[in-house]
Amino acid sequence: MPPVSRRGTGFKPRQTYGRQRSFLDQDEDISSNEDGALSDEELQQSHSQLKRGNSDLSTQPPMKRTSSRGGPGTSGSQLSDENSQQSLRDIEEGNEQKTALKASHELREAGQNHSCIELTRSMLRREFAAQVRAHQYMPIIFEITSNDQDSIVVSCLTLMIGIMLRDVRICRDLIIINNLVVFLCKSLEMDMDPMAMMPSVRQEIAMYTDFKDLARQSGMIQKGQKVLMKSIVLSIIACIINEGVSVQDEHTLLLFDREPNFLSTIIEILIEDLAWIKQPSSTLGVSLRDVLDVDRIVNCLRILERYALVSKKPAALLSDNMRLFPLLVQLIALCRAHAFQYPQYTDSMNLMLHVLRLLINVTNGYEPCCENLNHSGSIQILIQNFIQFYSHCRNYNPEEANAEVQPVLSSEMQRASESSLVNTGLGMISQDTMETYIEGTNIDIDGPSTSSFPTIKIENDANGWYDILLLSIGLLINMLETNPERREQITRTAMSLDCKAIGDCFHKECRCEKSFDALERLVEIYNTEATISEMTEDHVLAAYLALLIGCIVGGDPESESRLYSKINGQTLVPMLELLTEFTAINQAVQEKHFVFEDDDQVIVTQTSQPSADSDVLEDTKASSSISFKVEETQHSFLQIIDVLQDIEKRFSLG
Repeated sequence: MPPVSRRGTGFKPRQTYGRQRSFLDQDEDISSNEDGALSDEELQQSHSQLKRGNSDLSTQPPMKRTSSRGGPGTSGSQLSDENSQQSLRDIEEGNEQKTALKASHELREAGQNHSCIELTRSMLRREFAAQVRAHQYMPIIFEITSNDQDSIVVSCLTLMIGIMLRDVRICRDLIIINNLVVFLCKSLEMDMDPMAMMPSVRQEIAMYTDFKDLARQSGMIQKGQKVLMKSIVLSIIACIINEGVSVQDEHTLLLFDREPNFLSTIIEILIEDLAWIKQPSSTLGVSLRDVLDVDRIVNCLRILERYALVSKKPAALLSDNMRLFPLLVQLIALCRAHAFQYPQYTDSMNLMLHVLRLLINVTNGYEPCCENLNHSGSIQILIQNFIQFYSHCRNYNPEEANAEVQPVLSSEMQRASESSLVNTGLGMISQDTMETYIEGTNIDIDGPSTSSFPTIKIENDANGWYDILLLSIGLLINMLETNPERREQITRTAMSLDCKAIGDCFHKECRCEKSFDALERLVEIYNTEATISEMTEDHVLAAYLALLIGCIVGGDPESESRLYSKINGQTLVPMLELLTEFTAINQAVQEKHFVFEDDDQVIVTQTSQPSADSDVLEDTKASSSISFKVEETQHSFLQIIDVLQDIEKRFSLG
């Protein structure tokens, strides 16, 4: 169970003797093994002494703790059980790294006791962590310490779990530990974070400081981030859910699904953290990390984003929450301002991508979330987002839009292997789609020599800005596809397309110059992208723009006329050909079962579940809210193509 708030214990030393399990260190010269590795004989002997089958876990004594800084009155905390005679020897740093496993009674007789702090410190060394994993000590450690009420002990346990997850292959082994998910979820519900307040007792302060040092060394807490137990737990849960979605591990996801307050707790933490949103500072060198706890917010977004891919629960909760969407829309505007004002920092781009992905997943085919998001002024922000990022990264000038467009190609814009996948109500675009598109159109992926084309200035991460363009369009498509009233916000509402969301424009009413030119601006950008034929990305971007434009103008004669007057050549035939080809590629990709994964996003698509054990799983899935099946999107493509074909037919006949 999570710890209660800690109180000072005075200067009374904590008793550490008795029948408790110890993971202690023994400085012993291993002459037969100079490289520090265990010999086969030692491993066999240790395994026979320490295997779980010999453990007597009927009683679970509390774990004691101590600081590595020591001193008079400082006691060593132990995890020992004489009956089980189990221990795991620490790995000492020095000229030689020595590893040994000793029975508990031998180490107690030697008088060498190590604390939970020291055990955590040892976990930072990969060799030691490998021993813990190989001998399956983590379940034992968890079983003994998870019910301890001492905040340092439980915080150390949490950090050890996070350290073990540095190797995601162990995720499945950890998740099957009894009550692990319950422990993590309950830890998030604590009123007071154990690490939020510094203790007043000298020994407590030393351990408190030691723990924070270890948390930073582990890499789970970034530079400048507050060391909080909840932040570590969020990082652990984000890792587990990310892995569960990527490998379609329904069992893991159902463990979280059964916790009634899990998602609502994540949402509340996110709302509390976003309440600190401020406008961009005028002080030079101020990054987004000086305004927000970026890593903690990103982990909350990652949890909701991945979970929304396989469950409608996040969307259902967010559709009734009137506080989060306005904060997320503000966060998009804040990230955009920081991205332009401080291009040397990438935090703003990364954070915006997570927000856009979450919003796309919860609005995909879910009208209540679309309506809630619409009340937050999101459509104008998203239009601004797309136009300003395009202008900033393409050096696009609206006044020169009608000039002759030269083919452009920049090696800086080549997509990296970790390209993102855009999941919207209207389709899927991924690196796989792009490669298929290249094959279908006989485009050389390497392209011609870049020396004959002008270089486009990219002032920020090329992958990031491209993803932002696609995600912004995808989110707009989700919101406009089924609601004519929202479309009118683009065609009949004056917008300040070039507003930078700074000052009063961020906190109050925007006073920038407004116009009704949003549709015309989108068509001009489409004309530019459709003319560029050397890059696969431009075809994808042009196709998505065509889908968005079709959503906007459908059923509105005035908007249809504006489109036809601005499109290149006064004809929609090239746009229809592009969309027809794009639709065929999208269909081929959807029919191919695949899992696309990268460092930032995991999207799982398949049209049917594996046949193996399908009968056994049927009853479970009938009551499960977890699904890895992606909704059909081809129908939406065809509807938009029909709209554009009808416009072309009517206007071409005059």
